[in-house]
Amino acid sequence: LDFAIQWLPEAGSEEANRLNKDIARHVKARFCLNEGTHYKYHDELEYASEAEKWLQMAATESDKLITSGRYEIYNTGHPQEDYFNMYRIDDKSDLKEAVLYVDYKTNIREHNMAAAGREAGCGFSKSFVESFLCSDGLPISLSNKYLGDETMRKETANRDPRLKQLILTNDFPTNVTDDLKDSTFVVNEDEFITQHCFTGYRPIKGFNPIYSQALYMKSSFDGIAYRYAETLLINAEAKAELNTITNADLDRTVNQLRDRVGMPHLTVNVGFTDPKWPDWGYSLSPVLQEIRRERCIELAGEGFRFNDLKRWKAGKLLNNVLTYVGKRKPDGNLAIVYPNYTNPDLSYQAGKSRTWEDKMYLYPIPTGELQRNPQLLPQNPGW
Repeated sequence: LDFAIQWLPEAGSEEANRLNKDIARHVKARFCLNEGTHYKYHDELEYASEAEKWLQMAATESDKLITSGRYEIYNTGHPQEDYFNMYRIDDKSDLKEAVLYVDYKTNIREHNMAAAGREAGCGFSKSFVESFLCSDGLPISLSNKYLGDETMRKETANRDPRLKQLILTNDFPTNVTDDLKDSTFVVNEDEFITQHCFTGYRPIKGFNPIYSQALYMKSSFDGIAYRYAETLLINAEAKAELNTITNADLDRTVNQLRDRVGMPHLTVNVGFTDPKWPDWGYSLSPVLQEIRRERCIELAGEGFRFNDLKRWKAGKLLNNVLTYVGKRKPDGNLAIVYPNYTNPDLSYQAGKSRTWEDKMYLYPIPTGELQRNPQLLPQNPGW
């Protein structure tokens, strides 16, 4: 990566949509944060003394992107829409939040992003939904704005606007034809589970309401390979881990993300203690707790969470995750309960309960690779 940073062209001088120094810096910052936190929390490796060096490099490289002035969070002043709408922008070549965008063209190079989330049978957990702050910046355990979870409407009211921009709710607006005339789906709440969502919280991130874009393998709006929002979160987390973070650091990182959705700013002293902060198995400062919350929410559905839990040595948090109202049948079925609805108890087979094993912190070395090169032995622990 250092070699790439040295020899790649400066951002803006390369051919369109080609690699540059900034992209290499972003990848290096991501890598260094991963290494630094892995060394810090996996004490069995006995590399804790190396953690600070890696975390400092993560902070340094992400600082370079931040101070370059070339990137910014997409924000048009519409907090209820901007987070969702950014992903459906057709041509992202001028999107300053994209450190690297992926170019797609109709009938030439297309993808299935708009359809996959709503057809794949996947769903967010209730634990994830409960992690969203209320609109006053307080967690649901402390805020008087939280209306409870009796219905989807109540549960999503007065919350961080990203919640309604991440999961399908009753009043989700959509363009049902290509003429861009807005309509609104009025979704019966029992449809959240019957339409192939095992948890009741159906993802809409990356969904494009334009009909032709939502057809199977016919999406042509550009994707994002590396997003500036991640750069900001890397910077904030690395500095919080180093115990050097300031309110000024938060204002140029986490609070840029909160400004987009109109949420109160995070400060170093946080101002509250959430009784529902995760039990990581070790103590964390309040500001680091909140930075981890912010990362979980902002990057949801982008493929980061599993590795985040592994590098934080928090795999046990995957055990028995809550679903729609937290009811789990002993045989492994997920039971989704809708009080006062037409069908009072809907359930789908979702496989047997899984129990975290620490060997999962590392993947096994493939058998074929061990046969080709026996010097890779021994196999990773537990496999």
